[in-house]
Parts: sequence; C-alpha cells; structure tokens
Amino acid sequence: MAEAKQRLYLHIGTHKTGSSSLQHYLGAQRKTLAGHGFSYFTGAYEPDNHVEFFAVAMRAEREAFSRAKYGIEQTDYALAAAAANFQEFRQATQKQALIVSTEGLSLLRHDDEMERLKTILDAETLDIVPILVLRDKAAFLDSFRKQILKHADRELSDDPASINYVGQDSWLADFGAIKSLWRKHFGEDALRIIDYDQAMERDGDVLPAALKAMDLPESFIPVAGSVRVNTDTFKTRIKRFLRKIGFGS
Repeated sequence: MAEAKQRLYLHIGTHKTGSSSLQHYLGAQRKTLAGHGFSYFTGAYEPDNHVEFFAVAMRAEREAFSRAKYGIEQTDYALAAAAANFQEFRQATQKQALIVSTEGLSLLRHDDEMERLKTILDAETLDIVPILVLRDKAAFLDSFRKQILKHADRELSDDPASINYVGQDSWLADFGAIKSLWRKHFGEDALRIIDYDQAMERDGDVLPAALKAMDLPESFIPVAGSVRVNTDTFKTRIKRFLRKIGFGS
C-alpha cells in the first residue's frame, strides 16, 4: 500500500482578507501547532508571511510589493534556493502537516508561474490544499486602494496591468481567474474557498474560518475577534503625513 503523501495547507490570500492576523497567530503558536501535528513554515524574508513562494514564481517583468521591498528576482538561482529551503523544512517535519501562507500567491495568473511554484514545493510529493479567501469585489478594491495610499513610495496607476490599478475592471479582482488557475493545477476539488463577508457577519472575524479550513482542532481556534495585528506603524503614519503635505516622495 502506497504511503500517504504529506499534506500542505497553502493559504493564498487574497489581500485585504485578514491574512496578517492569520499569519501573526500561526507564527506565535508554532510550538502549540507542533503539538497538534502541524508545522508552520518560517520564511526567508518574513518569518510569518512566506513571500518568496510567489515572488520567485512570478514572471520577472511583473510587479509585486515584496519584490521591490526585498529585491527578490525571478532567477534560476532564486528558484533553487527557495526549493532547497522548503525541502529542508520538510525534512525536519516529515510526520506533520505543513502550513504555508502568503497572500501574494493570489497574484499568480500564468501556467509557467504555477509550474515554478510547484517546483519549489516539489508538489507531486505533497497532498496540497489551497485555501482562498474572497470578499466583495468593490470592498476589496477600495481596501486595496487605501493600502496603496498608506505608503509614501506607492501611488495609484492608470495602467490596467499595474498592481497599483484599482479600477472596477482591475485584474486584482478577477477572482474567477484565480479560482480557475488553482483548480487547473491542483484539482477541481482541492481548492477551499472562504467567504470573507459571511465569516465577518457570522463571527466578526475571518480567523476562525481560516483555521478551520486547515483542519486545525477546535481547541486551537481562538475566540472570534481576540487576535488583531496593527501594521500601521508610527513610521508609516509619519511618511503618509509628509506625503500629504507635499514633502514625501
């Protein structure tokens, strides 16, 4: 009888759907997770948001905030390094279910990008469960627009191909394309979708729904609304104020 494949829960976003709170909680609970038979990856650039998985897989010419922030390029060397790092993690956690989270994976749109991701993961040797969180498109785009304007080094774009374009026809909100791509590469029934708006209406928080989608035990799931992370730092607020009065770049 063939040995069961190691399972990987792969949280892929989207942006503005509680990803930071999820990552913060999982990162803070690594020891507890291990006791339940789960292991949360530690990223090369950010411990809890595993940006290398999408930044290395994405086509070289495409924009991504984390690429600019960390200087991540789509090269054979970067691909090999990401793959080696993940395989080292797997070797140390062979008896556990794995969890990787980065909302940037929802930016992938092309078959070659997915193939590079599968190379990093050695996907054929894993039982992969992608988890996608979706919200109302208009609310998503409005939240994404506000996030762009929080950063002094970003500005809105009129270019429909840009990550900073948030018009109603923005590719960022083409949720159908995301679902189709992930089902094509990982199976029609593999993708688990969480309705952000329903979760917020029911629980006031999307975190419990995301953790349940990872098959984590009830004892691990916090009371709704008890976990929050504020990424709007004092430094960010100062930069935004200077930009507003004409001194920011």
